[in-house]
Amino acid sequence: MTKKTRVLVVEDEAITAVDIQTSLIGLGYDVPEIVMTEAAAVQKAEELKPDIILMDIMLAGPMTGIEAAEEIRKRLRIPVIYLTAFANDAILEKAKITEPYGYVLKPFSESEVRSNIEIALYKHRMDEMLLEKEETIRALLNATPDALFLLDKDGKFLALNDAMAHRLNKTVDEIIGTSFFDYLFSKLYPPKLVHFDDIVVKENATRFEEEFQGKWYESCVLPVLDDKKTMKKIAVFSHEITRQKKNEEQLRANEEYLRSLIENAADLTIVLKSGGKLSGVSTAFERITGYTYKESVGNGIWDYIHPEDLEKTRVIMDELLATPKAVKPMTMRLITKAGMPVIIEGLICNLLDNPVVGGIIFNGWERKSKKSDLCA
Repeated sequence: MTKKTRVLVVEDEAITAVDIQTSLIGLGYDVPEIVMTEAAAVQKAEELKPDIILMDIMLAGPMTGIEAAEEIRKRLRIPVIYLTAFANDAILEKAKITEPYGYVLKPFSESEVRSNIEIALYKHRMDEMLLEKEETIRALLNATPDALFLLDKDGKFLALNDAMAHRLNKTVDEIIGTSFFDYLFSKLYPPKLVHFDDIVVKENATRFEEEFQGKWYESCVLPVLDDKKTMKKIAVFSHEITRQKKNEEQLRANEEYLRSLIENAADLTIVLKSGGKLSGVSTAFERITGYTYKESVGNGIWDYIHPEDLEKTRVIMDELLATPKAVKPMTMRLITKAGMPVIIEGLICNLLDNPVVGGIIFNGWERKSKKSDLCA
């Protein structure tokens, strides 16, 4: 069975109130009570939780129906339709502030009341869906520690999340409507965003990094376009990347240290990428093969291996690639710059997953052999 729409009638003229109640019941609505004062209206609205309220503007008592409707709107968000015999501009302007869902002049017909109720209920459902959507979006925006905010073309705040408010040491309500430039010039926000007017002119997205007060930020400024592709707003995303920057700096330092160790190692050290390209070699590589660092790095290791050793070397490499951190013994012949074969042996290790090394390392030495070994 479909639940009837519950209507609370607030009317201080008893005869009129009963007539309205009778008409509404005849139209299929549930009208459990009639109240005649603003205080009773607020109380019954909280008790009965009606779907909609028909509120007479001029009530007996110290408060008007407008004041009662405002209190109900703040507390309960129940839609209100005003009923009144007065239609002057002053009353209408005062009533508008309470955001009513309808305004019906007395006397009125049943069809007029019904159409106003149904339209008001539909509009209220749409408003509630929109509010839920907005609250969902706000919850998602506040779920991130990154600063997110929306500006108009003049740089005034239209919306922002809690992270942005926290960064500016203010509440969201205190910031809405203020100028973004005030925070830039007060040195409360990275200065590079002062050029966001470039977005207004060119309507292009811009992404950049900058350091501010000892911290690094990555910011993205995006134009918000209307259906005519005209920019109306600017959305800004700002993410702190201080830790990432420090990690990158440390990684570069580690890489430089590793490169120095490899290049100056007494033993033969070769660093390979997954495809077999040389990314680093020690000075022993030049001593043994005759190829300098610049001549060799970037080339494939296969260019230096004796043709008869290529197949077995590829098998070892494939096995190594299948197992991170695996270590295998390896012996192969390299062809020197002079075209002579030399035997090298040692250990090869898969360190591709290592953030510093990021490659396969061979560490070995030249094996002095008989002429027959070199020709084997």
